[in-house]
Amino acid sequence: MVDQINAASGGRLRCLIGQGGLGLADCRKRGIDGLMPGIAVAEVYRKLWDGLAAEEISDETWDAHDRMVAMMSHTVPSIDMWVASEKHMLAWRGVIDRKVMRAPSSQPETGFFTYLRQCFERLKPYLNKGETPWVQ
Repeated sequence: MVDQINAASGGRLRCLIGQGGLGLADCRKRGIDGLMPGIAVAEVYRKLWDGLAAEEISDETWDAHDRMVAMMSHTVPSIDMWVASEKHMLAWRGVIDRKVMRAPSSQPETGFFTYLRQCFERLKPYLNKGETPWVQ
């Protein structure tokens, strides 16, 4: 659809992609202007945004991408899973002090968070050494 929108608008309309950037590797060089990520691992999205625009994509960028896709494909099936995942990761990073702000309409099972934590741990090499990029 990115190519169709660009062609139909003569390049005047620009696209954002959703679903946490699952299609970022495919769409980055095809004319998107942004994506709609979560904030819990914002610096990884930034590294992917820059790295996937390179003429030659580095092995490090592909590794970060693969780790992110494993996590995102796990969290995007429903908005409740997405929100719960973001809250847990923000709590694991020390940005918020509790994982629940309000109860979601459906609660992911314990196994969901076990796998999420494994994915999060695999992303740690690409995080800003425990620092959050948005906290001053």
